[in-house]
Amino acid sequence: LYAEEPMMCQFLWKESKGQGNNNINDDDDSKPDEDAAASDDNTSDSAAYDEYRKGYCLNYIRMFFNQHLDDSWFRSMYSPLAEQRLAIQERQRATKEAQAFLSELETSIAKNQATETSTSSNKSPCFFILKARLGGGIKQTSSSSSTNNPHYQSNISPSRSMQHHSSLSNPVPGTHVMSLAHQVLPILEVPPHVTDDQLIQALLSHAPSTNKAGGMKASDLQLYSSSVPGHGNLFRTIYVQCSTEEIRKEIIQQLNHVDRAAAAAVSTGSTEAAAHHVPRKEDTFVPKTLPLEVECSDAYGRTEVDADGKGGAGGTEGGVPPRKATVWVSTQTSKLLSPHVAVLSAAVSSKVHIPKDMKAARTIAEAYDIRRNIPKAARLEAILAKAELSSNAADADPQDIEDALDVAIAYLRRVHLFSFYNGCARANRV
Repeated sequence: LYAEEPMMCQFLWKESKGQGNNNINDDDDSKPDEDAAASDDNTSDSAAYDEYRKGYCLNYIRMFFNQHLDDSWFRSMYSPLAEQRLAIQERQRATKEAQAFLSELETSIAKNQATETSTSSNKSPCFFILKARLGGGIKQTSSSSSTNNPHYQSNISPSRSMQHHSSLSNPVPGTHVMSLAHQVLPILEVPPHVTDDQLIQALLSHAPSTNKAGGMKASDLQLYSSSVPGHGNLFRTIYVQCSTEEIRKEIIQQLNHVDRAAAAAVSTGSTEAAAHHVPRKEDTFVPKTLPLEVECSDAYGRTEVDADGKGGAGGTEGGVPPRKATVWVSTQTSKLLSPHVAVLSAAVSSKVHIPKDMKAARTIAEAYDIRRNIPKAARLEAILAKAELSSNAADADPQDIEDALDVAIAYLRRVHLFSFYNGCARANRV
């Protein structure tokens, strides 16, 4: 499974069998019998070697399994209990995001109604719907498309037409940005032997003690671990979701203070100077990444080694050997969580495609809402009804159908981590 060809298998097998040139019989009279016996021996030797090779590969797999048995990423992939916990965690996240999506819509509608009452103007879409529209993209190319064709222009929605520019970038529309994006703390280059619980304990050790609730708790931090990239690299990225944005900022401030204190200790050669380092106004600079030291001696917090399997320390001295790892906390959350926005072909905005896409988006959202038990008041159908966006192509205004599709795409992305135009869901364990 992990090696295409077992290294040195045949050599070690022959050595264990004791094969060599000393067993060769040069008697010419018994050559036919020897040929028949040699043929039988070759058949049996081939079967024996295949059995040895399979055992070698199985032992290799068992060694890898035992080596990473306590790793969080390994358990999340192969443990049924860990898989169940991840499913519950994802369901809770989807429910919170759906409720936040609904709350943003209701707030925007209330503000829009207040503005219309005071100005007595015609009814216009609320700011939430305007920020969901995907028609303002800037095409990242200097060459123009074949827009001079009159038939091509007649099938394109004017509001979704794309501009062309070679250098400008496309920001993510506000409605498509997750509500918890500003509460996430990415941790980079996490070794495989560092567990999620050890990371939480390391963050708690740098937690602000002046919190109004009496200090930060482990329940205030929720970890989302990315998949192992493979290719022999078992390091991963972990996204820590803080309960509030203030906790995230205070953790970064504490880590920055510790980092500057360590730098001051190195420059002065005194640990007392580091302990009494007071942040100044010029210390407000925050680097892109900050080091975080994690105690990872044992995955379960054990302090003794049962060397003989009979309980107790087993004659070992010093207990579990100390082990620490340094991970890097990124302070550039917006850059890591903001994906690259690409402008699709103008054919996607065809008036023929939009109603069909809206029907497909509604079907996908309905299936995911039922699967993850999203509250009925926060499901896509209820949100479209509250926004007064009809998705029925028979009697709806084309702009309403287009707005409904944009809101549905934002809903799928935020609540269910589903990219509509890519036709795929999120990667596992992200």
